[in-house]
Amino acid sequence: MKDDSLRPVQIMTLTASAIFGVDILLVPQRMARIAGQDGWISLGLGGLLSLASASLIYYLVSLYPEDDMPNICIKVLGRLLGRIIMLPTLLYTFIYVALSFRIFAQALLTFLLDRTPIYAIVLLMLLVTAYAVYKGIYTMASVCDLLFPLALITLIVLVATTISQGRLDYLRPILFDNSDKVLKGVLPGLQEYTGYSIIAYIYSHSQKGARTYKWYMVGILIPIIFYMLITLVCIMNFTAPGLEGVLYPTLTLSKSIEYTPLFMERLEAFVAVIWISIVFASGMAYYYAASRNIAVFFGVKSQYERYIVFAFIPLLLILAILEPNVLKSIKQITYLKTIQILVAGFVVPLLIVITLIKRRSSIKK
Repeated sequence: MKDDSLRPVQIMTLTASAIFGVDILLVPQRMARIAGQDGWISLGLGGLLSLASASLIYYLVSLYPEDDMPNICIKVLGRLLGRIIMLPTLLYTFIYVALSFRIFAQALLTFLLDRTPIYAIVLLMLLVTAYAVYKGIYTMASVCDLLFPLALITLIVLVATTISQGRLDYLRPILFDNSDKVLKGVLPGLQEYTGYSIIAYIYSHSQKGARTYKWYMVGILIPIIFYMLITLVCIMNFTAPGLEGVLYPTLTLSKSIEYTPLFMERLEAFVAVIWISIVFASGMAYYYAASRNIAVFFGVKSQYERYIVFAFIPLLLILAILEPNVLKSIKQITYLKTIQILVAGFVVPLLIVITLIKRRSSIKK
């Protein structure tokens, strides 16, 4: 059922769902490799930067309450320059969908569907995601309302059941002769939260007011807290050097849970199935952003816009399976996030400054 606008709490679930995704399988290994046992501190500092960056994006879209980011770029910078500025973000959102599904499909092959062709897994995820985006932003919000609590409960159970197995001494010494590595890990920590930019695409469909901003911040804080907790627990269980050799530490963590198998012999397989919903929700948000970028970039008429989500499924599938080495796919997605952060750090302030200058000029006249 469609509503007139997204409720503030739906902004929270959409934002948190966009941030969560395939990164939840990889973040402890990335941060431990860069900052050692203090990787969780880098994540926290990166999270603070993400809150500041997210506030800038929120301020920009609040200046144009009826437009999303692609339309704002065209409106502020004109058709030619606006399209040029949009291009890096267009490519990022598009490729991110393909690579994230590719990485998660590989994880499913490792832990669950070891005899299923990878292209079949990716294609199925693309079809389901495309259909959800085709149904529209309100359907997407309803799907996240259902999936987000399930994902949250799974994360809480995982942390609660593994923290007692870990050893606190694996976290020590905290910040001892390691400050330079912690600071080096702040930018990679910020990369883990790039999904907060989804507000630039959904704000125009939401209820406006102070509550929307508060729920938006909550939607960012939840992943920050859980990413830090998961990284802490993984370090406590595997040690920081040990994590460097674990490709999917969060799923591997579920294998380490000590329990009496009353009805399941492979708990990691159950967790992998549950976390399909996490990756699906994140992919859905990025798929929507990619479709909006492409529609505005190529000037697709509104009556045909919803159909383009199916048009680029073949290209996404090719991009997903083109690189057979999953480690290279993980590196590629990291490079993409770095470029996106740098572009966003330039574009968003630029659009805000130009908007304020134009509005002051119009007032003086």
